[in-house]
Amino acid sequence: MAPGANQILQTSSNWQMALGERAALVGFLSQLQPALAIEVGTAQGGSLRPIATHAQEVHSLDLNFVLEEGLYPNVTFHRGDSHVLLPQLLDQFAREGRTADFVLIDGDHTRRGVRRDLEHVLKSSAARSTVVLLHDMMNPQCRRGVEDVGLGSYAHIVYVDLDVVPNVRRVPALRKRWGGLGIIVIEQNDANYRVFDNAIARKIRTSPARELVRTLVSPAREASHVVAAGRRRARALLRPRS
Repeated sequence: MAPGANQILQTSSNWQMALGERAALVGFLSQLQPALAIEVGTAQGGSLRPIATHAQEVHSLDLNFVLEEGLYPNVTFHRGDSHVLLPQLLDQFAREGRTADFVLIDGDHTRRGVRRDLEHVLKSSAARSTVVLLHDMMNPQCRRGVEDVGLGSYAHIVYVDLDVVPNVRRVPALRKRWGGLGIIVIEQNDANYRVFDNAIARKIRTSPARELVRTLVSPAREASHVVAAGRRRARALLRPRS
């Protein structure tokens, strides 16, 4: 079995994503093969493993890490508040003339915290041609944090879909909903790109962005549909027969 398949099928508690979300993440990364990636919110490192596998250089930000850091030679760990560390890191990349190709935002899950992390990325010149994944878009606070950003005011956003992988996980003890992936594609290098005034883009102008989104989103959605179909078949097999 290929390493990518192993990453998707892992049932380790290290993952904070459902199976369909894992499949989508691995699908995005395998298509992008980012030279430079950032993960905001690492915890036990479930999503860090595929990021480190597919990216040349990774920067991981969290208040605390519950994993063996030496397992990832291409990852630099930044311990502390992402609202302080992330803009500093992006400023460093901008000064060096580097672009963050991939960013996963899955750290501070408050409404204000999500907004601040996303704004740091959107306002940085180090995000010139960047795919941003946002986890837990089914959580009301996380989603409102993204909506508060005012995505329509950023002319370099070429694609937005906050429900690219819809998934709801309910945690009864916390009385909250979690799960779901959103995607934002940033491209500052073409003046013909246009941002859309709604949260989910209705169309994309003829440009390289259309091909990028097609190659990234289609495999992820297909993987999510396959997982959903498998679950339906499993439930049918387990259903008591009369």
